[in-house]
Amino acid sequence: MPFFAARCTLLVLSTLFYLPRVHANTEIVNFAAVEGTLAPSVLTANWTELSAKAPEKLLRVPPALLGTPLADVCQDSPGASCAHELGLTLRLDDPAWSAYSRFTLRISWSASSPADFDVQVKSAAALFSELRTSVPGRDVHSLPTGRRMYARIRVVDTGVRTPTADGSHERVPPDPITLMVLLEPLYFGVLPASVVPTVAFLILVIIVAALGIVPPVQRYLCAVADEAREETTSTRSKSD
Repeated sequence: MPFFAARCTLLVLSTLFYLPRVHANTEIVNFAAVEGTLAPSVLTANWTELSAKAPEKLLRVPPALLGTPLADVCQDSPGASCAHELGLTLRLDDPAWSAYSRFTLRISWSASSPADFDVQVKSAAALFSELRTSVPGRDVHSLPTGRRMYARIRVVDTGVRTPTADGSHERVPPDPITLMVLLEPLYFGVLPASVVPTVAFLILVIIVAALGIVPPVQRYLCAVADEAREETTSTRSKSD
């Protein structure tokens, strides 16, 4: 049994070592890739692009003031640049991703930066409608098409301020939030590519447990049951 206990301990410690640790908040949006009109570069010139070659980016954005409704963030000037919003161009037409029909966009930020995020993934047509933006000299229907989508990320501060007598703490601009954005395909439509190694490791753990741990446990329990049965039989024989 000491050898069996050592194997169990080693397996548990290995599992705890490889499991990912959580030090951040996360917002996830799963969506289907849609073939449609591409937004003109004049509209997304300053937007960050995510593709198979560069699926992950580290960004910074100053959140809107505490108490601002998410629905009201950057709504005063639709189509114009807004400090509290990030625009992403999702290059789903990358050849490396052509076989995938569903994707996930994940936003992670430090738990020490309290904030609410509104993440929306849209086609170019929906983006035109939402931003109420026209393309000078061009008909939207004449624009090229492809499998490319667009994301708007809006941020509102939710941190607790130290109260002051005049309420000025509510008007103090919060520090910019550093966030990581990650775009990746979904295997079988549900499994993000980044968790495949973890799933594979867990499957390996299950196989090792089934082949290397369960049989010794079964043999040990059977031996204990046989010993208990023998003791019971012996006790009954003596009592007779």
